[in-house]
Amino acid sequence: MRQRKNLLFARNAARSRETAVRIALGASRARLCVQSLAEAGVAVTAGGTLGVLTAVGLIDALRSFDPAGLPQLDAVRIDLRVFIFTLSLAAATTAVVGLLPAIRSGNVVDTIRSVHQVSAQVRLGDDSTTGW
Repeated sequence: MRQRKNLLFARNAARSRETAVRIALGASRARLCVQSLAEAGVAVTAGGTLGVLTAVGLIDALRSFDPAGLPQLDAVRIDLRVFIFTLSLAAATTAVVGLLPAIRSGNVVDTIRSVHQVSAQVRLGDDSTTGW
């Protein structure tokens, strides 16, 4: 999880020039934050899914070796608690990395409010917003 977070931080830092161009073309900070949240969500979800699938594969591989020194190996499994924990961690990572541009700009509260307004307009199909 730590490597994915660092990768996303580096990606956001490298995209500052693109962000400047988008702002110059008229994109609002809210639109940029929504885009950043969506991109971070896709990357984090893919990483979390890959992590859970890797854990399932490794548990099966460990069982196939049938080591005698590991008691209760049959009790080890990926259950709902693991999925909820992974989902919670992915949501927190997405929020931190996706809102990083807003945090750096200093207008965190205003940006979060405008993100909420933009998402409500998108759900309602309001085409009067500027940006993309």
